[in-house]
Amino acid sequence: MELLHDTNIDALHMTGIPLICYQFWQNLLSNVNYVSQPDELNQQPLRLVKDLLNWLLKYLKSRNVRDQFDT
Repeated sequence: MELLHDTNIDALHMTGIPLICYQFWQNLLSNVNYVSQPDELNQQPLRLVKDLLNWLLKYLKSRNVRDQFDT
Protein backbone atom coordinates (compact mmCIF):
# COMPACT_ATOMS: atom_id res chain seq x y z
CA MET A 1 0.00 0.00 0.00
CA GLU A 2 2.98 2.32 0.54
CA LEU A 3 3.78 2.06 -3.15
CA LEU A 4 0.36 3.41 -4.15
CA HIS A 5 1.18 7.00 -3.25
CA ASP A 6 1.42 9.46 -6.16
CA THR A 7 5.21 9.73 -5.94
CA ASN A 8 5.70 5.99 -6.40
CA ILE A 9 3.23 5.44 -9.25
CA ASP A 10 5.77 6.61 -11.84
CA ALA A 11 8.39 4.28 -10.38
CA LEU A 12 5.96 1.37 -10.66
CA HIS A 13 5.26 2.17 -14.32
CA MET A 14 8.98 2.41 -15.09
CA THR A 15 9.62 -1.04 -13.63
CA GLY A 16 6.72 -2.53 -15.55
CA ILE A 17 4.59 -3.32 -12.52
CA PRO A 18 0.94 -2.64 -13.32
CA LEU A 19 -1.02 -0.64 -10.80
CA ILE A 20 -3.94 -2.77 -9.66
CA CYS A 21 -6.13 -1.49 -6.86
CA TYR A 22 -9.19 -3.50 -5.89
CA GLN A 23 -12.08 -1.95 -4.02
CA PHE A 24 -12.21 -4.92 -1.63
CA TRP A 25 -8.74 -4.17 -0.19
CA GLN A 26 -10.17 -1.34 1.91
CA ASN A 27 -12.82 -3.61 3.46
CA LEU A 28 -11.43 -5.34 6.56
CA LEU A 29 -13.87 -8.24 6.28
CA SER A 30 -12.52 -9.23 2.88
CA ASN A 31 -8.85 -8.71 3.75
CA VAL A 32 -7.17 -12.10 4.20
CA ASN A 33 -4.81 -10.76 6.87
CA TYR A 34 -7.70 -9.76 9.16
CA VAL A 35 -10.03 -12.73 8.67
CA SER A 36 -8.16 -15.12 10.96
CA GLN A 37 -7.89 -12.67 13.88
CA PRO A 38 -10.38 -13.23 16.70
CA ASP A 39 -12.43 -10.21 17.58
CA GLU A 40 -12.62 -8.80 21.10
CA LEU A 41 -16.34 -9.40 21.52
CA ASN A 42 -15.93 -13.17 21.20
CA GLN A 43 -12.98 -13.20 23.60
CA GLN A 44 -14.83 -11.47 26.46
CA PRO A 45 -16.94 -14.46 27.63
CA LEU A 46 -13.87 -16.70 27.61
CA ARG A 47 -11.94 -14.25 29.80
CA LEU A 48 -14.90 -13.93 32.13
CA VAL A 49 -15.19 -17.70 32.60
CA LYS A 50 -11.46 -18.04 33.21
CA ASP A 51 -11.51 -15.25 35.80
CA LEU A 52 -14.52 -16.75 37.56
CA LEU A 53 -12.94 -20.20 37.67
CA ASN A 54 -9.69 -18.79 39.05
CA TRP A 55 -11.62 -16.89 41.70
CA LEU A 56 -13.63 -20.01 42.61
CA LEU A 57 -10.53 -22.18 42.92
CA LYS A 58 -8.79 -19.61 45.13
CA TYR A 59 -11.88 -19.35 47.31
CA LEU A 60 -12.19 -23.12 47.67
CA LYS A 61 -8.51 -23.46 48.46
CA SER A 62 -8.73 -20.78 51.16
CA ARG A 63 -11.63 -22.69 52.78
CA ASN A 64 -9.78 -26.02 52.45
CA VAL A 65 -12.66 -27.57 50.54
CA ARG A 66 -11.10 -27.80 47.12
CA ASP A 67 -10.55 -31.54 47.41
CA GLN A 68 -14.21 -32.06 48.26
CA PHE A 69 -15.19 -29.93 45.30
CA ASP A 70 -12.93 -31.92 42.97
CA THR A 71 -14.43 -35.21 44.07
